[in-house]
Amino acid sequence: MTGHGLSWSWLSERLDDALAHDDGLTQGQALTVAYSGGADSTALLHLCVQLCEYRSLTCQAIHINHQLSAQSDHWQAACQQQCDSLGIALLTRSVDVQDPDSSDSLETRCRDARYLAFGELLPANSLLLLAHHQQDQAETLLLNLCRGSGIRGLGGMPIIRSHQQIWIWRPLLDRSREQLLSYCQEWGLEWVDDPSNLDHQHRRNYLRHQVLPLLRGPWPGVDQTLTRCAELMQAHDAVHHALVDEALKSLMDNDRSSLDLDALGLRPVVIWLPIIRRWLWCQGLPLPSRLHGEELIRQLREASDDSALEVNWPGTRVTRYRQRLMAHSHAAIIDPETLPIIVLKGQQTDLPHPLGRLEWLALSAATVDHYPELDVVFISAESRIRLAGCTHSSRIRTLFQDAGIPPSERRLTPRLYENGRLLCIGDRWKTDAMRSLEQRLKIELRWFRETDHFEYNARH
Repeated sequence: MTGHGLSWSWLSERLDDALAHDDGLTQGQALTVAYSGGADSTALLHLCVQLCEYRSLTCQAIHINHQLSAQSDHWQAACQQQCDSLGIALLTRSVDVQDPDSSDSLETRCRDARYLAFGELLPANSLLLLAHHQQDQAETLLLNLCRGSGIRGLGGMPIIRSHQQIWIWRPLLDRSREQLLSYCQEWGLEWVDDPSNLDHQHRRNYLRHQVLPLLRGPWPGVDQTLTRCAELMQAHDAVHHALVDEALKSLMDNDRSSLDLDALGLRPVVIWLPIIRRWLWCQGLPLPSRLHGEELIRQLREASDDSALEVNWPGTRVTRYRQRLMAHSHAAIIDPETLPIIVLKGQQTDLPHPLGRLEWLALSAATVDHYPELDVVFISAESRIRLAGCTHSSRIRTLFQDAGIPPSERRLTPRLYENGRLLCIGDRWKTDAMRSLEQRLKIELRWFRETDHFEYNARH
């Protein structure tokens, strides 16, 4: 290893650290390098090829053509030539990021298009290497600071994280741009320069060429310092989310669809919003802005227990029912009157978004020869149901009330019929006939809502 501090053995040690850090990664994992053709990704690709040769791993590159320059196709051809010389495959995808109606910056549109393409081109659990370095991390922290970001934003870019079922790994975050250039020059590597990186109209470029050079005058080590600050913020964020997750588990109901406000009220007010934000994130719902978050906490503090509570922001509506906080997706609000009769066939049947799916679970190791065929409806004239083991029927409305299910969700709970006879409501209330059917076939009906697949992991 020379003055630039880069070698395949160094990268190999970093790979071992990544494999030990995340259970989702496995030994023998193929490596894919996001390759723009610039000096940074050229150095990383060269390192990765050497590493894969030593460890007998598969290496490939992926290039996203943003079609923003007259040179875009030339740069893609240069990437192909470099990969051919290294003896590795190159995956390519052209994307369209020109959207005059979008309020997002060009940088944001390009990033979103890249990540979407990565997810489409790479199989699940792929390991994708990005060549972000120390100066990139310093710029990211300053950008997020200027935007007023919280702890997670001030943590900058994580070394490793999952995104769209692939793993993103940035092994160069503690290496400088100068070290990467030195590596390329030592090995005689060629790269392309994108002139748009000099355009100061882009905020990141303005920080890179105007702000950071000024900071390096009185503080020569400012890039390392900002990178260290980002690492400290990431560690603090991990602790913060671990504490929030632990609190959240005791406040949610079984299907994670509501929060116990009485229990939340026993905790310090300062942690209310972090808990609520984490709960919304776990349901895949958009998070509130600072103003919407403040309004939600104000209503929680000032409104009486039996008064109405409702806060709306794009994509989400939060309400209260019986001292439980409920969240709803605006996009997922559907009219049960419009839902057709669905036939439950086979082991699993998908319901209209966002109602999840109905699935038969085997109760024994024996193979199930056939599954019953049942009708699934959401609106019915039935007002009563006789539950398994009971001699008298129960009012369906009372069952919903006793279970604390708000009116808005009752008509979106599937009801299953066989030859016109009500067998069950959801997977909670079942008749003797339904229990007999399950016992005879050694299966059990489960209703999986779309929030049931979320897991709590502070790293993600």
